[in-house]
Amino acid sequence: MKKTDIWLDTDIGGDIDDALALALIMKSPELNLIGVTTSFNYAEKKARIARRLLDLGGFQSVPVFAGQDQPILKNRPLVEPCQYDEKSLGYIEVRGNGVEEMAHAILSRSEKTTLVTIGSLTNPALMFMLF
Repeated sequence: MKKTDIWLDTDIGGDIDDALALALIMKSPELNLIGVTTSFNYAEKKARIARRLLDLGGFQSVPVFAGQDQPILKNRPLVEPCQYDEKSLGYIEVRGNGVEEMAHAILSRSEKTTLVTIGSLTNPALMFMLF
């Protein structure tokens, strides 16, 4: 069976739902995770959370990028806390511009890629505005 290639855009770190979704993706024999971007308030810290979970699950080769920290509509309040502190995360490096990396990864592939969005939709919106 051919796996479905997916890119995950998430605001992981506030509630358990995104971490559970990532775990299900990692365990799915039907899905091939090609990358992850994070968004919305503490995007870099959230990328570090995703990186830690992927590393623990044996998915060290999946790239993770911090996306946009602020929503496109500036009048929206940022109220979501990030549940992890520096002590619990340790040192995890994240790199690159998440929106550009996501766009490049998806658009440069000859295979169909499904964009799975369980975050604020800011990264996908900016990606579509760029291209």
